[in-house]
Amino acid sequence: MKSIMQRRIFGFSPRAATAVAAFAVVLVAAVFATHSVSAVKKTPSLPLQTLYTFTGGADGANPYATLIEDTSGNLYGTTMNGGSGVGAEGYGVVFEVSPAGAETVLYTFTGGADGGYPSAGVIMDSKGNLYGTTQGGGVSGEYCMNSGPCGVVFKLSPTSQRPWTETVLHTFTGDADGGNPYAGLIADSSGNLYGTTRIGGSQPLAGVAFKISSAGQETVLYNFCALTSCDDGANPEAGLIRDSQDNLYGTTVNGGIADQYGDPGVGTIFKLTPANQESVLYGYSIANDGTTGSYPIAGVIRDSVGNLYGTTSQGGLTCGGYTCGVVFTLATNDHYTVLHYFKGGADGSTPNYGSLLRAASGVLYGTTTTGGSGSCTGLYGPPGCGTLFSVTASGNESVLYTFKGQADGAFPEAGATVDRTGKVLGFGTTSGSSDGTYGYGTVFEVTK
Repeated sequence: MKSIMQRRIFGFSPRAATAVAAFAVVLVAAVFATHSVSAVKKTPSLPLQTLYTFTGGADGANPYATLIEDTSGNLYGTTMNGGSGVGAEGYGVVFEVSPAGAETVLYTFTGGADGGYPSAGVIMDSKGNLYGTTQGGGVSGEYCMNSGPCGVVFKLSPTSQRPWTETVLHTFTGDADGGNPYAGLIADSSGNLYGTTRIGGSQPLAGVAFKISSAGQETVLYNFCALTSCDDGANPEAGLIRDSQDNLYGTTVNGGIADQYGDPGVGTIFKLTPANQESVLYGYSIANDGTTGSYPIAGVIRDSVGNLYGTTSQGGLTCGGYTCGVVFTLATNDHYTVLHYFKGGADGSTPNYGSLLRAASGVLYGTTTTGGSGSCTGLYGPPGCGTLFSVTASGNESVLYTFKGQADGAFPEAGATVDRTGKVLGFGTTSGSSDGTYGYGTVFEVTK
């Protein structure tokens, strides 16, 4: 967990047979898929400004999460490492970056009861409090990563001095309540928080969807792999979204449709009603890996009609011994369409934890962790330092920026975001690499 590659293994890499052997599934309801032929448009790179470069020390290292911005233009986020140790040895921080590019560490995790290794971002309430999750820290559990700590849900309250005051809202045990939350939180108007854990629940290795009340009481909304065939999905790594009817939507990286040979499914897109009834809107199968994609690590977004959009981290076309992932849409009638197949070259490859951003025009924006024309090597996926891209409704992809692995950063894990002025392309982070080969990550701004 203390390096990028270790993080994938520590988190039960989807290609590890031992991790997914229990998730052989059959989807009950049939769904239909179509596959569009997408074009790649070469677009002049947009101006990128590096606002802050992490040093791997007390300021943090390896930010994986999407940023948020307050009304004054300050940015807030997390790093998975750094803080209490150098580079990969630290347990991570919550930070603020001013419009002028000055970083302030708001809280440094110790890896103890307060949590450690936050891979998700934070959300902010009207009083300026921040809420988030950590993968590690807290108490140890048999089914948590390496039988170690299971993670926490935390709140940070502003103070006149640093650090901010942390309150642990829930400490996961890795049992019925879940464990090792990879994803961040969403909140409703009453202050209740919603999220997912990768493991724990009634099936210890399958994960849960949960709710934390404003009083700090956790309720498990759904236990994944509740069915013996696990066709309901397993191991959510992404967060949830809500619609106006309080339905929740998300993805799992395992479960789905078993193929004719009994190989397990490779992910789902699911819906969870206010009555906690789950339905699989789309299930992925290894047999269809090359046409539909597989392992949707990132969450989905939803338009006003109810169509969902997202990415898969693998599947699709083969590029240099890897599969490169896809961009997809799922219509309200469960019709699944691939909008773009990544090729692993200039167009990028391996979109990971960052959800897409959809403009009013219908154009989708996102990042790929590898691919592009940069010279980076050594990360999962084909060569390249990653890209910032857009995809139209008709499937035409444009590469808006190619990371070079220099001062601009490398390996963007987080998605695109909107700044307070409404610019579609605002701020983001690059994760760098924990061994310092490409540094410890950056905070950047792209203007259009």
